[in-house]
Amino acid sequence: MSREDPWARAREATVEMEYHLSAIARLADERALAVQELLDRGLTRSEVARRLGVTPAVITKILKRPVVGDVSHVAQQHLDRSTVRTSVKSHSGARQ
Repeated sequence: MSREDPWARAREATVEMEYHLSAIARLADERALAVQELLDRGLTRSEVARRLGVTPAVITKILKRPVVGDVSHVAQQHLDRSTVRTSVKSHSGARQ
């Protein structure tokens, strides 16, 4: 049983990591926007925290993190992973 070339494995791992990190960032943005919306509706940080199963300090941390991306396609990109992978592969060498 031979293993795939280490360079190919490293590249594939990088693509997978970038995909998942991107998804986590989008989900964090979506969560922050939803938490803010709940607070805007009059719920307290303590109530939001309790219902999400976290501490009020976590809610504060969530709200301090800047929302950096467009979250309007979070669900679609989650469902259409192959599109995201193709996009990540084409940009995997770019530095920001």
